[in-house]
Amino acid sequence: MRHNGRFHVISDPIRRPRKILPSVFAPLGTFNDKLLIAKLRGDVLGAEIDDVLSAPEVATIIALRNYGFSARIIEHFFRPFLGGIFLDPELETSSRMFRFVYRMFAQGMATIPDRGMQSIPRQLAAQLPQQCIRLNAPVQHLWAGGVRLQDGEELFAGAVVVACDPINAARLLPQTPIRTAMRGVRCLYFAAADAPIGERCLVLNGDGEGPINNLCVPSVVAPGYAPPGCHLVSVTVLHAPLSEDHLIRDVREQLIHWFGEQVNGWEYLRTYHIEHALPDQSLEAGGVARVRCGR
Repeated sequence: MRHNGRFHVISDPIRRPRKILPSVFAPLGTFNDKLLIAKLRGDVLGAEIDDVLSAPEVATIIALRNYGFSARIIEHFFRPFLGGIFLDPELETSSRMFRFVYRMFAQGMATIPDRGMQSIPRQLAAQLPQQCIRLNAPVQHLWAGGVRLQDGEELFAGAVVVACDPINAARLLPQTPIRTAMRGVRCLYFAAADAPIGERCLVLNGDGEGPINNLCVPSVVAPGYAPPGCHLVSVTVLHAPLSEDHLIRDVREQLIHWFGEQVNGWEYLRTYHIEHALPDQSLEAGGVARVRCGR
């Protein structure tokens, strides 16, 4: 956590007991806040997932205040942490989703695929017969037993699964009510000779100033994310009304403020503007639908 010109360590004491003292004394909230974090962990793990996803919902910011967390830890920790997860720095996301995500983090480790996200579809494709995947073939129209492609070709099947973003799903299924409110994000990538953070951790902007919400170095976790002798630095920006050139300039200036002159040697690689990155799950957009999870 970057706060007041310094980095502070916040760790899960259950998984990393050796980091408990730095976490306890980090100036990012009261001692009671840290006890409440542990209590919340126990509460969400003690509840059935069905109950978590069907409980009365309020905005996450309200849920945190109602739980007793101080304004200090909400602003310096929860806002950048949960804001980065939901792409929602105002923390208007439903408290159901907040408790669900908190439960998932408490249950298991956050991971990244060893060879990048592309390894997931490649692994799925490897299980299928050859020649059964059609790329660059946009669907123009569909019905229960098939689809018509943009070039006019028709393909027939026993069932059609629509697995795409809500915007295109609403276009393909005009009679079906589909929520199309989405949240966007910008991700900037740099190549660095040395990792600015040598540990496997997420760096949060606890001050709320500047464009950066959070930063990580994926190649510290999985070396294959960068060539030998190099590291990949990933920067997440939630609000970016600036042009790309101005955004790169402001991000680099903030990185220099955090890590010093070494940042001048980093090579800017690319910016991805992911306009429809996540569904908007605020109460205003409909919150999180009540569900029952099958076994």
